[in-house]
Amino acid sequence: MAGATREDMRQLVDSLPEDDLAAAWEALQAVLNKGDERVHAERNSRLLSAGVLVSVAQGMTAEEYWDYTPVAVRGEPLSDTVIRERR
Repeated sequence: MAGATREDMRQLVDSLPEDDLAAAWEALQAVLNKGDERVHAERNSRLLSAGVLVSVAQGMTAEEYWDYTPVAVRGEPLSDTVIRERR
């Protein structure tokens, strides 16, 4: 709706049932995020070509995120160390 006015968009939103409004919101978010991905991919491509980056790290999948297990360390927690050092 490139030529749509703000009022046209408001009328469209007001005319949608609640279920369709939620679906429209999700679709809009997907379109906006797709644009971000394109911008990031283009930027990374230019940085790779210029030799600024050697590689581009891939993010974690949702499954990897939720399966994450923190590494156990010996000694006091880092937060306690930071608090003690700041005193």
